Amino acid sequence: MTSVKKLSVIFVMLLVLISASSLSYAFQNEPNMFRGIKWGTDISELPQMTLVEDSGSIKVYEIKDCELSFGIFQLKCIMYVFIKGKFSGSIVKCDSRKNFENVRASIFAYHGEGTQIDPSNEYYVWLGDNVNISMKYNPVSEETVVYYYYNLNEREENDNKKISV
Repeated sequence: MTSVKKLSVIFVMLLVLISASSLSYAFQNEPNMFRGIKWGTDISELPQMTLVEDSGSIKVYEIKDCELSFGIFQLKCIMYVFIKGKFSGSIVKCDSRKNFENVRASIFAYHGEGTQIDPSNEYYVWLGDNVNISMKYNPVSEETVVYYYYNLNEREENDNKKISV
C-alpha cells in the first residue's frame, strides 16, 4: 500500500472517529479555508492541482511547486483531499522534533491548545462547528502529521463567519 493510500485510509478513519465523537466544541479561529482554498470548492475550479491518489470518491492532490513552509520551517508535503469532487481536507507533514515543536506552538497560538488524546504520541484534536483538526507526532519516526477536515454535511452558511488559515 502506497504511503499516500495509507494517508487516505488514515484520513477516512479520522473522519469517522471525529464525526462519531461526542467531544464537540468550537475552537478559536476555526478556518473557512486552507491556504487560500475555501472548503467545499469543486476540484474543477483548481487547475493547479495534480492527482496523486484516486480511491474512488476520495481523491488526494498536491500542488506542484507549492511553497512547503509553515512560518519559518520547512514542511515535507501538503496534500489536498477531495470527497466527491469537493475540497474536504488537507494533510500536512513535517519531519524532526524541532519542526513538530514549531508547528505545535503555531497551532496552539492560533487555535488554542486543543484536546490531548494520546500523550505518548503527542496527539491533539480541535473539534469545531465545521472543521476538525488533528495533529500527531510520532517520536520514533519524528514525523508530524496535521489533518484538517471540513465536514461537508455541516452548515455551510457558517463558513463566512470563520477565519482563514
